[in-house]
Amino acid sequence: MSERRHRHLVEIGLTLLTDAHMPLSYWPYAFQTATYLINRMPTSTLNNQSPFEKLFNQRPNYLKLKQFGCICYPLTQT
Repeated sequence: MSERRHRHLVEIGLTLLTDAHMPLSYWPYAFQTATYLINRMPTSTLNNQSPFEKLFNQRPNYLKLKQFGCICYPLTQT
């Protein structure tokens, strides 16, 4: 079961990198994002609740989600 979960994380991470046309050097960020997303997706194992919802007894906030690999610019204040 743990091997399947690990494979699922790897597949999601690689899919994020491929879709964003990013090099493998960004793998740690893709892995972190994949974990974040998986923990907020509803699953039939938990009666269509997400692991986040089960742990914290509140629904996840999907408004914070952004596209992985989107261009961002630093805010510089003068």
